[in-house]
Amino acid sequence: MRFEILVSCIILAFASCSTCNSTDLSVAFTRNENDSVRIYKDSKGTIITITNSLWFTTTTNSKSFGLVNLAITGSSNADRVTVLTSGDGVLSEQDILLETDKSFKPDTVGISFSHFSGAPPATEFERSTVIKAYKGSDTLTVTLKSGKLKY
Repeated sequence: MRFEILVSCIILAFASCSTCNSTDLSVAFTRNENDSVRIYKDSKGTIITITNSLWFTTTTNSKSFGLVNLAITGSSNADRVTVLTSGDGVLSEQDILLETDKSFKPDTVGISFSHFSGAPPATEFERSTVIKAYKGSDTLTVTLKSGKLKY
């Protein structure tokens, strides 16, 4: 339910633009400087492999709304993989679709969003999120950090 509310809020925010097309968004990409293949494994054998992570921010041209996004690719031997989001101020887990070979190439995940009053903050900031892999009764938890971001 929270996911549907989050998606609705994001869609509403972008739909509320007077003419919301690709020229109404500003995008700033930041690739994690330590972005090599990272393999996380727990003692029970649950594995998450992150092959690529791309954090980026988007703002509307009116600079009244900003979003921190994450696009990741990888794989897992788990039954279910999720990413933690907090876009609406409430922490929730969003499922990452696993292909039949247990790889994932999800659409961009909106990790958090901000409403600005005036111009967006000019200072750099960092965000993080949690990726969880569920395999049977085992849960592997991995924290991913964005590195320096800027709107």
